[in-house]
Amino acid sequence: MVDVHRKFEQLFKPFTIGRDTNSGMDIIIPTGSYRSWDVLMIIDGGPQRRIGGSEIVRFNHEWGFFGGNSTELVLSPQFRLSEAFSVDLVYSLNDVDLPFGEFTSHVVNTRANYAFSNKWLTSTTVQYSNLDNFVNFRFRLNYIYRPGDDIFLIYNEGRNTNELDPDALLGRSLMMKWTYSFDF
Repeated sequence: MVDVHRKFEQLFKPFTIGRDTNSGMDIIIPTGSYRSWDVLMIIDGGPQRRIGGSEIVRFNHEWGFFGGNSTELVLSPQFRLSEAFSVDLVYSLNDVDLPFGEFTSHVVNTRANYAFSNKWLTSTTVQYSNLDNFVNFRFRLNYIYRPGDDIFLIYNEGRNTNELDPDALLGRSLMMKWTYSFDF
């Protein structure tokens, strides 16, 4: 699919969009009227295929993005390695060049799902963002003890990826969630 849009935005309050790559200062978008054009291209895949998913490739370029340009590329294939095992990968690149500064963001979000049976399921997620210097790991074990009712055991850990930070561990948790439905 290819789509072209003409955009108009009116800002009544300035906002911070990111941090300039060169100076390290916040990039603040001032109030005002902004007109732009963008081209969006999307490649879809069939969910029944070994490599599939919706919006496997998404490319968007915007001319006039708050007075500059913006390019977005998102790759999001899903790999079905077997009936029980699948891996989802989402990589997002945003390259923004404005009169007030420029930045590039890389965000990675991966998830591996494995089903031991119809009652025992696992999911492992790893997320990374270069702008936040952050990586997060989450493991979830799901036991379905009857249809519609589950017990979840979830381990979550977030870390700062800045090597100079002595407090790299930002948070860690172990949670249990139990759902029970009442039939009337």
